[in-house]
Amino acid sequence: MTPPAGFAGASRRGGVRPVTVSQLESQRKEFLQGAGATIESATTGTVDNRPAVRLRYKISGNGFTVSDTEYDIIVTGTLAVGAAQHQSVYDVIVLVVGTPVSQPNTALVDWISSTIRILP
Repeated sequence: MTPPAGFAGASRRGGVRPVTVSQLESQRKEFLQGAGATIESATTGTVDNRPAVRLRYKISGNGFTVSDTEYDIIVTGTLAVGAAQHQSVYDVIVLVVGTPVSQPNTALVDWISSTIRILP
């Protein structure tokens, strides 16, 4: 089986309890390492003025090893819970861009990653 030249994925975890960027970084690293990933780097900052974590890692599955760049972005909003009451709600948006280690496509990853900047 030939792996694709590259891939991008996106997901949203809604209803996340309040979380700091350092807690999110720790949780994601623990999850990924538990799944067999080797974390190469982690950076925290903001994306579009929202707290964010960028993780670069390698992970294997289904006979392939991939090199991924993952962005985890904390998004907050408000939910009306009464006539004059509001509750903050937290979501985490996850974007992953990767390529197989056997067929690196740095141009693709660099192009996609150039649209998502982690600012200190």
